[in-house]
Amino acid sequence: MKFSVSLSLLVFLAGSLSAAKPEWQRRPYEIITGQLKSPHCDVLLHAQDLPVETCQVSGGAELSLTDEAVLWKDKSAKLTIPAGEGTYTVTFPEPIPVPEKVDGLELWTFGPRSVYVKQFFVEIKDAAGKAVKVRLTGGSSRNYRRAWWQPALGKIMPEIQFPIQVTGVTFVLPPKAEKDVIIFDCLGTFKFKGTEYPDTSKWVVPFPVTEYSIMPGLPGDEPGTEAVKEGEAYLFKCNGVTYRYEPKTGTLGDITAAFKGKDFIPADKGGPAARVKGTELSAKAEGITIEKLSETFENGKVSTKWRWSKDDAAYEFTLAVSARNRTLIVECESAQPDAIVFDCGTALKLKNPRLFSMAYLHNRWSDVPMLATDDFFFSVFTDPHRSNAAAVVETGNFWKWGDLPGAEVVGEDAARVTGGALYMRKTDGTLNPLRERIFFTVSDRAEAVLPNIPNPRSQYYDETAGLVCETRQYELESPADLPKEIAFWQRMHAYGMRDIFLRYHCGQFRTPMDSNRFNRSLYGAYYAGGDKSYIELVREMKKLFPRVAPYEDGRLIHGLAPEFSYDCLSQEPDNTFSGAWDHSFRPTAAAAFVLQAQFTPKFVEKYGWNACYLDEVTNSPPWAQTDFNAVSRGAGMYREVLRDYCLQAMMMHKYYSGPVWSEGNSAYFYAGMFDMDYAQNNLPGQNLLLDFKLRKFNPLQHQTGCDLTVKDMHQLLASEFLFGNVGMIKWGHVGPLRVISVKGKQFFLKSYFMTRQAQEFYARSAVDTIEYHTDGGFLTVSELLAKQAPNSGRYRIRYENGLVIYVNFANEEEWKIDVEGHSFSLPRWGFLAWKPGRLLAFSVSLDGHRVDYCKGPMYTYLDANGAAVRFPEGTFRQAYLFRREGGRPMLFPLEVEKEEDIELEGVKTAAACDQNFVKSDGNLLNGQTLTVDKKTFCYELEGVEEHSPALFTPELLSEAKRESKAPAVRGKEKFLYGDEDQHH
Repeated sequence: MKFSVSLSLLVFLAGSLSAAKPEWQRRPYEIITGQLKSPHCDVLLHAQDLPVETCQVSGGAELSLTDEAVLWKDKSAKLTIPAGEGTYTVTFPEPIPVPEKVDGLELWTFGPRSVYVKQFFVEIKDAAGKAVKVRLTGGSSRNYRRAWWQPALGKIMPEIQFPIQVTGVTFVLPPKAEKDVIIFDCLGTFKFKGTEYPDTSKWVVPFPVTEYSIMPGLPGDEPGTEAVKEGEAYLFKCNGVTYRYEPKTGTLGDITAAFKGKDFIPADKGGPAARVKGTELSAKAEGITIEKLSETFENGKVSTKWRWSKDDAAYEFTLAVSARNRTLIVECESAQPDAIVFDCGTALKLKNPRLFSMAYLHNRWSDVPMLATDDFFFSVFTDPHRSNAAAVVETGNFWKWGDLPGAEVVGEDAARVTGGALYMRKTDGTLNPLRERIFFTVSDRAEAVLPNIPNPRSQYYDETAGLVCETRQYELESPADLPKEIAFWQRMHAYGMRDIFLRYHCGQFRTPMDSNRFNRSLYGAYYAGGDKSYIELVREMKKLFPRVAPYEDGRLIHGLAPEFSYDCLSQEPDNTFSGAWDHSFRPTAAAAFVLQAQFTPKFVEKYGWNACYLDEVTNSPPWAQTDFNAVSRGAGMYREVLRDYCLQAMMMHKYYSGPVWSEGNSAYFYAGMFDMDYAQNNLPGQNLLLDFKLRKFNPLQHQTGCDLTVKDMHQLLASEFLFGNVGMIKWGHVGPLRVISVKGKQFFLKSYFMTRQAQEFYARSAVDTIEYHTDGGFLTVSELLAKQAPNSGRYRIRYENGLVIYVNFANEEEWKIDVEGHSFSLPRWGFLAWKPGRLLAFSVSLDGHRVDYCKGPMYTYLDANGAAVRFPEGTFRQAYLFRREGGRPMLFPLEVEKEEDIELEGVKTAAACDQNFVKSDGNLLNGQTLTVDKKTFCYELEGVEEHSPALFTPELLSEAKRESKAPAVRGKEKFLYGDEDQHH
């Protein structure tokens, strides 16, 4: 059903109310417009019917009725609370009967603004007269201290006897609570309907692309492994490593290994751990009886079946061992739903063990460790596509459930390389049967023990290599902002910012901005002019840029959403509903798949988007979203989340006919399934190892920018050149562009032009060598780790196309480098990229003053950053761009802050042009001097001498030295002004 509400009607509604705020700022817009005609729950009590004067209120709070914030009725209950920690119970004068069995209770709340409510309860009495507190989750949002309506929900446990009576509600506030108000209304009950969602486990999917999933390996690896039986043991030999498996106990301790004559134990006391009838049966348990029920050896794989028992408890499982290349593969399964963990064990007999990690191999809360010793490198990974577990424990047990320690060096010769797989109880108290596949890999090269990413390459890989990304947040505050937004981007486009993936944020569909319902809405924000504004905005932006995207978030559902249902909500092991951003709820991954399928085609058709930003999906590992609702398909299994979110990305490609961008943080799980991520590594400003990002991640998908917490412009740029990320426009992107400063506009331009053409070289080529500078020389990652040399944050990266990049990252000291006889000084966040005759880009220091430059086939960008600096193109103090427009050589002063005289080399005439490139009569060039004012948009140049990029060292000038000659350049190709055909 479609709803249509005119602005005039809303104005009338607002004006007819006595309240200080218009109705759309007090009552949900979804109710006003008829999108939500009635509550989702069966209402027990509307607050305006509550006799507040006869309610009992505890904790010193006061109860009244109010119209400050309302739902379907004209009054709500207002609980005024004192400051500080407290528990406040409202007891009704008469209990409210609930005669029939229901599944849960619901209460809508608004506020407080100062803190989130710590706990909600609905007070009930069951059929036996027993008082019970039903815990609720959710409730009012309060982001930026802006409260808005949201239901709190709680399940009634099966042991509760019906009929029941509802006697009151309780709110528990934390210590930081200020004097505040909690407004509540619409107390009701709900039942689950038993909605079934697609079983995607039966679908044929294009991932993983190899049957060996994330198993480590190097290009060109041969799979050949010799597998033989010797006596009671089995030997697997490959690439200098020998694994020996003698099945005695059913634990991973039965496995030993030798690498080039160095013996070690890969996984002492590793294996399954089960709890049967209260008895733990595991490799660490004492007094258990071990029985080997069967043993076979076929096609290079040893398959065994085991029975562990103690007293009247028994656990049976299978354990299979095989090898491929330098990796030992262990598979363990059981039909019994009793496993609590699969422990990857402790490596023993190691020489000087130490853990290391790689940039972008990170799970937001913990990194993914690997092991270096004096003899070899070693890694242990669980296979996410072959697991029945709820979660994985790597560096630490984030969940604090179960007894499974994470990675840690535990002695002079011992280390846990990872934790293992964690099995958690579903809402009915049951566990999933064990199923795991583990990869143990040893090599003398660190690169060889890195995990594979078993996904296909992004289908928009080539296109996104040439795009710079921009996020627009909360851009329109009124209809008057629309023409200013359009005009700003027309100006940026005229400068040459054209290859942009522009995405708008959730403010586009929030009415009011206080509302935390910001996804799956077909109603443009009322305060910004509604649908008309956003339809026009998308239409005009698509004239300027190749990709224009909205905000979507499949991991959120709000109680105000018409599509809301109780069945779609994810649940936790403690039978609460899974929370999401700002107290909204999280649909299961399977439900999100269906919700997006129902919504997105209509959304695209209405507004005309041709790309998508799908928030949150890649911001955490899949086990952070595991659904434990026992009635759900795949409950308690994180692999279900991984598969469904990958399928959701594929689906969004289809609906938008364009690339899909997400949040990052744990993006490696989904690399290639998505097309773009914020390049969030969770460790901004740290000197990291690059090999996983450049060798494993980048060949599948591009990322943009760096961690969103980064504030320094040059840290952003250095991160992009270092990690091979495409450009991200930063600063000035939050809020209306009518208030952006000149400096903000300069940042827009610099973040685009310093990276756009450089991407053509690093984002379209495979990396060749990655080197770390230390003690005056360069080391590979294997050499660096083997020597235990510190990572200085100084890198040299060579690409197969001949590009070389130097970066001085998080190092305060300047780095002096020599490139083909030219000396450069790289400050912190400094860099230089050089491909002979094709590209020269740098951010270098001249006597402590930073200078930025990027010259290549598309344009020449330079920024002297306020000092007089001589380049081959001339002498400048501010930022300028040379490029062609319609075949005409042009010079663009890039939002200069003050008038200045510049000296141009190899130019005969300069004529002023406006933003539409209409030229004024007259040559403004006085000799080689051009007086640049703040009003002239650009200058058309004639009689120019053009050169391809050549190495040079810019010169920092005093005024007395301004007549000195420009640095000499030589080159065959004419690239100074670029080729406009390179742009979209």
